[in-house]
Amino acid sequence: AHGRLGARFVLYENPFCTRKVSELLITQLSTCCEMIGINCTCFSVEGRHFSCRSPQERKIWLRAISNIKVKLHHRAPLPSEQDLADYRLSVCECIKVLETSCVLPIMDPLLPRLQ
Repeated sequence: AHGRLGARFVLYENPFCTRKVSELLITQLSTCCEMIGINCTCFSVEGRHFSCRSPQERKIWLRAISNIKVKLHHRAPLPSEQDLADYRLSVCECIKVLETSCVLPIMDPLLPRLQ
C-alpha cells in the first residue's frame, strides 16, 4: 500500500502471501543499503536485514525500494490498479530473466522464526 507519508512493505511467510509476518513503513527518508561482499545477497531496510537468493535478485529489491522512495519524495499520485499491474509485470519479467540465467532454489529459512 502507498500513501502520502509512506509505503507499507509487507513481509509474508511464503510466496503465496497467505500469512503476514511483519511490515515496515518506507518513507522518502528510510535507510536502505546493500551489504558489501563478494556475491553478497544481503541488504537492509530501516535496520532490518534481508537475504536474497542471488545478487541479481537483491538488485531487483533495491531498485524497487529506491523507486518507491523517489515516488514518495516527488509526491507522486497513488498508483492506479493498472500501474500496480504494470509494476508487477515488470518485476515478473526481471525474475524470469534471472531464472533462465541462474538457478534460484526455493528453500525454507535456515533458522526458525522468532515468536
